[in-house]
This record gives sequence, structure tokens and C-alpha cells, in this order.
Amino acid sequence: MLFTNRFLPVCSLVLATIFYTSATAQTISTQGKHFVDEHGAKIIFRGYNIQSKAPPLQPIQSANELDILQDMGANLIRLNFVWEAAEPEPGFYDPDYFDYYDRVIDWAWQRGMHVLIDFHNNAFSRYAAKGCGSGFPRWALSPDVLPVEPRTDGSCIFNSAMLQAMLSADNYTHWRDFMTDRHGVRTRFFELTRVLAEKYADHPAVIGFDLNEPMVFQPILQYDSALANVFFNDWQQFIMAIDPRYITFFGDSPFQFIFINQPPHLDIPPTGQVSFDAHFYEAGASSLGRPLFGTATSINAIVATREKYGIPVLVGEFGVNLKGRHNRDFQYQMDQVLRHFDREQLSSTRWNYTPHWNPVQKDHFHDEDFSCFDDQDQVRESCAPRASLQQLSGDLISIDIHHKGEAKLFIPLVPRLSDRLQYSDTRVDIRWKHQPEQGATRIFAARKRVFGGGTVTIETEGDDLHCRYDEDERYVQCTSAIAGEKRVVISGP
Repeated sequence: MLFTNRFLPVCSLVLATIFYTSATAQTISTQGKHFVDEHGAKIIFRGYNIQSKAPPLQPIQSANELDILQDMGANLIRLNFVWEAAEPEPGFYDPDYFDYYDRVIDWAWQRGMHVLIDFHNNAFSRYAAKGCGSGFPRWALSPDVLPVEPRTDGSCIFNSAMLQAMLSADNYTHWRDFMTDRHGVRTRFFELTRVLAEKYADHPAVIGFDLNEPMVFQPILQYDSALANVFFNDWQQFIMAIDPRYITFFGDSPFQFIFINQPPHLDIPPTGQVSFDAHFYEAGASSLGRPLFGTATSINAIVATREKYGIPVLVGEFGVNLKGRHNRDFQYQMDQVLRHFDREQLSSTRWNYTPHWNPVQKDHFHDEDFSCFDDQDQVRESCAPRASLQQLSGDLISIDIHHKGEAKLFIPLVPRLSDRLQYSDTRVDIRWKHQPEQGATRIFAARKRVFGGGTVTIETEGDDLHCRYDEDERYVQCTSAIAGEKRVVISGP
């Protein structure tokens, strides 16, 4: 077997030494409809996607580029893993890309953030989908479809070229051949999964694996749920055999919670750690530059999916394309969405963080402009900092989190109504039935980011309840040795 100096064989990567900031893995698992830690406390993830759909495929260049996510209260990164960058030729892995991925995972964990390894793609590959896709290497394409050269001129507008490509017969051919291992490509994908699963088996940051948006659409927009279910079940069993602590995140059509708004058809395996990765983009917010519809119907369908299958759901993608003149309206919309997530204890990772965003290239992928932060690390409209409940010792009774300037009501067709109906203060009000054996309840309520550095008041109700800021004044932690109903109110200007 021949190697060039760019590539290393599998064994070199598997045997590589990895240095962690913690010697003991913090176990995040699934228990019924919730993510839980090793003590049984419920974990609610709040975080961001880090995307790299087009070269350069290593967007994080330094550790401090993750500081903004820590400051915003992220406890999870959905970190895009680009198969094209990792395995440019079958069986050969680029050590530079694996070193990059190691660094970002370590940097994330140093900042208290877990990592979901997201095998990301859009319409399979840059060499498919009329040159508008991303993710999988050229050699992974079905031999029944001619490859094309990637389009790098930004001309692949989502509403036209991208959408047509994702729903094309060629795209289904790629996915069908991949999922059925018709040409051995699935075997290579499983082998890559094995390398990563063994590599990070003891890393405290990594919680599991996700395959983004498998677009298995047959003609006339028929989603091939049967094909997708067989693939995900096989993948989950494969991952569980390597290390049962990993969570496998099932995926589905990205349109499920935009147009259909019903639980998808899932075949959940009887054993092992399983979650569902739901994606939600209100149609106007994702493509037309202004919000058009309400969001409750879509979110209720996501909640119904969790209830139907009895598994935790991560809203792995949601956000708005900030290319229009209505970004203030998007802020109202996103605040409403996140309040709904709070009430339902839905975990979420916002799309997205583009570390080297700029006003010309934006997200560096066609007409997308979703990044929550600009080139000066300033928070862009619709991404304002929010307090969040992230760890709950017991069962939630009620939660009310709102921020000064946040709209009490948002009606897309009458957006100016929100200008007149806004909260005048920032307030976190949480009631729960406390279980001491599960440890602390933890709330992101950063004095600087959430309250602007002003005076913060913490009031408590319940026997022996103690709530105070941590050393960095980012999180309020509540503890009690006595079970029963508790309440904390964190308020400020």
C-alpha cells in the first residue's frame, strides 16, 4: 500500500495519543424523553452549529474563537465533520483534518461545551447536486450519476438550484446506493465511524453521532422512510457495539417540520442510546428574508415526536437567513421560539456560527447568511443572549424566562405590534420538584451577557435552597439537601 506525506493509514489515527483536560468521561445518556447526566439530572442543551460546507474546511483556527460561544452560554456544539476533508481517497485519512478536529473538541471541552459529531452534508456532495451540495467525497458518489464540478461563485440560490438538486432523481440515487451499500460506500462510512468512535471513546466532551439530513426523496416528493430507518438502525447497532455510551441521533427530512408538521415515521431500536435530530426553519425566515408564519405548529409537531417515540429530541438546526431588512422581526420570532423550547425542555443548537464571517462572503456558502456573530464577534440581530435552564435536579413545574426588549407577542403579519408589547425587565423564574440525589440545578444567567453587568437579584423559595453565581458569574447554581418544591427568581434591569 502506498502513502503520500499528506495521508496516514487508519491505524496511525486509532493509536494516536489524545490529551484531555479531564481524565474521567462525564456520561450524558438518554432516559425516557430526556438527556441526563450520571446522577440522573436532566440536561437541556443550548448551543450552536459550527459549519464548514465549502473550503476552507477547518473554520476554527484558534481556541479563542470559541470564547464567544462560552460567553453566550453554549453547553453543546454540533460540530460538522466533513467526510470529503477527512477521507479524500478511500481508506486514507488526512492527518491535518483529524488534528484539527481533535483541537476543536479539546478547546470546546476546556470551555465546558459538549460535542455532537455531525457528519454533515447538503444534497450529498459538492460534486453532486449540480455542484451546489456539500459534505461527502467525490468517490462516494453513485457510479450511475456523472459527477460535476463544485460551483463556487455563490450562484446556488436555495429556493431554486439547491432545492431542485436536493429533490432530484440523481440525489435519490446517491442516497439509495449509499444506504444499501450497493458500491461499498456505506462500508467505508461505517469504518470511518469506527475510527472516530474508538478515538473519542474516553473523551468527556463527545456525546454521540449524527448524520445530517439524509435526502432520500423518491419521485413525487415521497420520503423513503423505510430505507432511512434500516440505515439508522444498522448504524446505531454498529456504534453501540463499539461503545454503548454514545447516543445515535436519527435524522429525517428537513421539510418534516416546515410543511408536514407531523411526527416522522421512525423505527426506534429496542436497546441503546437514541435521540432524534429535528430541524426547524420557518419558510420565510430561511429563504425569503422575512418571517411569514407562526412557529407553534412546527414546534408542537417536534414535541409530539418526542412524546410518540419516548426519546429525547434535539432541535439540531433552527435559525434565520439574515440577508433581508427584517432582522428585528426575526429577533421577535426567535425569542418566541426559544421561550417555547424552554417550556418544553427541548434541547437545541442554533444554526450557526461562522467564525470567519464577513459582509461579502457571509457564511461562505452560496446565499446563506445565518451566522449569529459578525467579523468583530458582535452578536447579530435575532441572536441576542438569553438565559437558559441547562441542568435540572428533579422535575420542572413551571418556567418563565424573558428579557428586556423581548416581544410578549409576535404575529408575523403584524410585526409592528411587537414594538409596542415588550418586556421591561429581564427575569428568570423557575419552579421545580427538587431531588437532592441528582445534584444541582444550573442556570445560565451571565451577569454581563444577560443582564448587561447591572445589579442582579436572586430570590429563593423552598427549604434549604441555596442559589448563587459561580466564580465567573455566568451560571447560577442551586443546591439543597432537602427534597420538595423549590423556586428561584433571578431578575435585573
